[in-house]
Amino acid sequence: MIPTNICMKSFRILFISLVGLAWLSLTAFRPSPPPLQKHALIIAIGAYDQRSTGWQEISSQNDIPLIKSALQKQGFPDGNITVLQDAKADRAGILAALAALEQRVRMGDIVVIHFSSHGQQIPDNNGEEVDGYDEAIVAFGAPSTNSYYKRSRGADYDGSLHLRDEEVGTAINGVRSKIGKEGHVLVIMDACHSGTGTRGSAKTRGGVPPLDIPGGAAAPTGKAEDGGFGIAGEGAVKSRGTSGEMGKMILISGAQSQEVNYETEDDSGNGVGSLSYCVSKALSNMKPGTTTYRALFAQVLSEMAVKAPKQTPQIEGDIDFTIFGGNFVAQKKYFTATQLVDNQTIKINAGRLMNISEGLTVALENAGTPAPGKTPLATGKVTSVTNFEATVKLDKPTNIKNKVDVWVFATGQLVPDVKVKVYLDSLANTELKAALAQAIGAMGMAEVSKGVSDITVKEESSRGVVSVNLRSTAYGNFINGDTPITANSTAEAVKAITDRIQNFAQGKMFKALNLESSDYDVRITRVIPSSTNKITDTLSYKTLVDKGNFVNVPGGTYIFLELTNRGDKVAYYNIVDIEPSGKINALLPRVQADGVQPPVTELMLNPGQKKVIPYPIRISPPYGNEVFKVIATGQAFDLASTIKAPTAATRGGGNPIQQLVSRSFDSSFSTRGGDAEFSDEMGTNTSEFTFKIVKKQ
Repeated sequence: MIPTNICMKSFRILFISLVGLAWLSLTAFRPSPPPLQKHALIIAIGAYDQRSTGWQEISSQNDIPLIKSALQKQGFPDGNITVLQDAKADRAGILAALAALEQRVRMGDIVVIHFSSHGQQIPDNNGEEVDGYDEAIVAFGAPSTNSYYKRSRGADYDGSLHLRDEEVGTAINGVRSKIGKEGHVLVIMDACHSGTGTRGSAKTRGGVPPLDIPGGAAAPTGKAEDGGFGIAGEGAVKSRGTSGEMGKMILISGAQSQEVNYETEDDSGNGVGSLSYCVSKALSNMKPGTTTYRALFAQVLSEMAVKAPKQTPQIEGDIDFTIFGGNFVAQKKYFTATQLVDNQTIKINAGRLMNISEGLTVALENAGTPAPGKTPLATGKVTSVTNFEATVKLDKPTNIKNKVDVWVFATGQLVPDVKVKVYLDSLANTELKAALAQAIGAMGMAEVSKGVSDITVKEESSRGVVSVNLRSTAYGNFINGDTPITANSTAEAVKAITDRIQNFAQGKMFKALNLESSDYDVRITRVIPSSTNKITDTLSYKTLVDKGNFVNVPGGTYIFLELTNRGDKVAYYNIVDIEPSGKINALLPRVQADGVQPPVTELMLNPGQKKVIPYPIRISPPYGNEVFKVIATGQAFDLASTIKAPTAATRGGGNPIQQLVSRSFDSSFSTRGGDAEFSDEMGTNTSEFTFKIVKKQ
C-alpha cells in the first residue's frame, strides 16, 4: 500500500512559500482608512455522498456554531462571518468565496479562515512537490479513488474537483496582500489526517491513501510523508511584491503528519471536529487584547489533551503577536512538563545540554504566560538532571491535572558546573602532598584525582626550598608560568599552589559561562590588528587567520576591538580577559596611563550601535588560547574594581555579575547547587572571542 500522509502538515510550508510573495503598493494619496474590521470565512463540508465519492460523512455542520459563536465573542460582527457549507463548497465555490473575501477586506483588517473537511494527497501536476504529491482539500463532489469517479462519470478522474495547495495559497495570498503588514490572517485546518483508516469507531477526517490519477503525471517516487503543503509556487512569487508588506499569518492544524485527526463530542454529545471544539473553547475564554497566538495555542493543547489525547495540534507563523491585535509580545524561554510525578514533583524537557543543573530555581506558570510573574503557581528547585531531562521539587503541593497546562521558567541563571581535577601522585614530598590534599578537599571548585586530571602538581626540587610546577593537561604548559612556585614552608607552598588552582578554576568557569539575554546581546564583531598602538597603522586581519579559520595573534601585536549591540535595549558592557593559565584580568574598564579610569557609564551601546574601542590592547605571553569574554547588562558596572578588590563587591552589594566574580575568588565557592545561582532580573548576556597567542616569527 502506498504510505499515507494526507495531513495538512503540508500547510506548514504555507508560511515559507507565502512569505516570498508580494503585493504591488499604490503610491497615490489616500484619505485616512476606516477602522479595521474583523472578517471570517467558515468552510464546512460534511455531507459527502459516500456512494458516489467513497467519502464518509463527518460532523462538520456541528463545527459551524462552535467557531461562529467563539468569533462573535471576540468582536466579529455576524454580518462579517460567511459560512460556505456542503454542496456550495465545491472547488469553484471555495475559490469564489476566497476571492469575495479578498474584495471585502481592507488594509489592517483581521481575517479568520476555518476549514472543516476531509483532506487527501493527489499526484503533483506541475513537478514542484518533493514527494510527487500535492496536498488537497477534498471539496464537495471530489472522489476518494478513480474507481468511484469512473463508476459515476464513465471516465477517468483528472484531479479537477480537489482543491490543490497552490490554489489555496494563491487565494489566501490575495487576502494577505489586501490587508497589508498590519493585518492578520488566522487559518484553522480541522481537516488534516494521516493513516490508512479509522481506528475503532471514531470518525476521522481523511482516511484513505493518496489518490491515483490514471494517465496523469509520472508516478510519484517519493514517500507521501515526505511532502508538505506547498501553497504557492514561483509563479505566485513573481506576481506579487515582498512578503514583508503582506499580512501576518498564523496556521493552526489538527495533528502531526503521522497522526490521525479524530472527531470528538461537544458538551451536549454532538459529534464535532476535535480541533474546532478546542479552538472555539480557547477563543471563548480568551481575554481580548492581552493573549498571543502562542498563548492561545497553549490553551488549545490543554483542551486537546482531554478531548483528543492521541493527536498533537501544530502551530506555525507569527505566533508571538497579540491575537487579533498586532503588538508583538516577547516570549521568555520556557520548558514544558514531561511528567507529573506527584503533586509536588514534575519532570521537564531540559537537561545539562540546555544549561540546567541541580539547584536551579524555577517558577511554574499557566501555559501561555509570556514571562514569570511575581506570584507563580509554585516555585521549585531542580533536584536531579540528565542530559535531556530534569526533575523539579516544588515548594508546595499543586492540583495540576494535565502536564500541558503549565510552563516552567528558570528564574535565575546558573554558573556552569566546574570541578578542576588535580593529580598529586607525582609529589615525593609526603608532607606537602597530604597538606595539599586536605586544602584541595576544602575547595569548592577543585578536587583531588587519581586518574584523568586537569592539573598535575609536579615537584621540581626538595633542597630545603619547596619548588613545584603546575602543568595543565589540556595545554601541556605550566599554569604558573616559566618560573616554578617556590616557598620556604609547606603552608606557604600550599597557599601559593591553591591560589593558582583557584585562578585556573575561575578561568574555566568564566570560559564556560553562557548567560543569555536578547535585550543586551553585545559582541566583538571585528578585530583590527595594528603594528603600533595607533589605529592608523592597521594590518590585514587575514594575516591572523590560519587555514582552519582560527585566529593566531603574535605576541607584541596591538589590536583594537569593534563591538556591536545586537540587543533590543541600551547595554552596558565590560570585557574580561581569560589567560591560558586561567587568570582573569579586566580588559574593560581599564586604568589609563595617567592613572585615571574612565567612567563605566562610557562603556555603553545603544541598540544596533557599532563602536571601535579607542584603547589599544597589546597581546603578550603566556602563549596559548586566550578568551575575551564580553559581559553586558542593563546597568553600568565595574569588574575592574571587583577583580582588584573582590571582597568590596560582596560587602557593597553590586550587580549579580560583580557578585559572582567576587565570590569566585573565595576558594570555598562551589558551582554546584544553589551557590552557583544568582538572581538576574535585569538580564545578563555573555559572548566571547577566542584566539591563540603565538610567538612572533
